[in-house]
Amino acid sequence: MIRILAAAMLPLPGSAAAMCFEPSEPYCIRAYGTFDDQFSFESCRGQLRSYQSDVESFLDCQQREIDDSVTKIEQEQDNIQTAQRKSRDALDEFNSAVEYWNCKANGGSIC
Repeated sequence: MIRILAAAMLPLPGSAAAMCFEPSEPYCIRAYGTFDDQFSFESCRGQLRSYQSDVESFLDCQQREIDDSVTKIEQEQDNIQTAQRKSRDALDEFNSAVEYWNCKANGGSIC
């Protein structure tokens, strides 16, 4: 049972490193009626403050995920540019070899 739980907690390949959980609004905010007494008022205010903290944590987590995604995109753009450069270099080298071969095939001694 513990192994199953531990395996379930491991991040999946390709998933974001952080899991951002969007907090839920406290029930007391939309509950029908008004606050019955000082205790219910203070309790709901405490829940609202906790909710504020949870929302701020959620927003921070979301920003980290966005930043991580931007970094990955930038890295992939660099990989694409490197692959394109290597492809152009290989094609230029091939075209140069063909040109040199054509020169020699046409009897050129200094190509």
